Amino acid sequence: LEIVPRTGLHYTFLALHWDLYDGWHAVPDELRQILPILDKHLSGLNYVVRNLRLVPLNNALLLAGTPDAACAAARQSLVSELLASPWRRFLEDRYAGYPLPPQVWHTTLARYRARFASQAMRDMYFRHADLRIAELSMGQPRLVLASETWSRCLERES
Repeated sequence: LEIVPRTGLHYTFLALHWDLYDGWHAVPDELRQILPILDKHLSGLNYVVRNLRLVPLNNALLLAGTPDAACAAARQSLVSELLASPWRRFLEDRYAGYPLPPQVWHTTLARYRARFASQAMRDMYFRHADLRIAELSMGQPRLVLASETWSRCLERES
């Protein structure tokens, strides 16, 4: 069982790319061209997820919810513009076989690499299965370079 460290908890507004870079200095100019598009769609947006609850998967425990209308519309608009740009290939690679934009708004709380979750994990889930969080308000989404587990996260350079 791998509990996600507090520093790795996050709600991804939209994952853009699989590649990992040593830092912002290594990001190709082609990728930097997305910055004005992101600013256009995200500036001033308050990222809000509502009706959160625990969701068990085959290999993870999530805290998932639904976006407010403004966030859902902003993400759809952002995806539409990116799909009409040279960024289409990056998104299609990142989300191969899955709908765009992604349907699930979540943070991963724990991962496990076993056929079944441990009894302790299942007991914990059932103790908290009725937990509902009305709303999380997270401010404006920001662009970061992050590893898949968010153990490495670099804020966008100005």
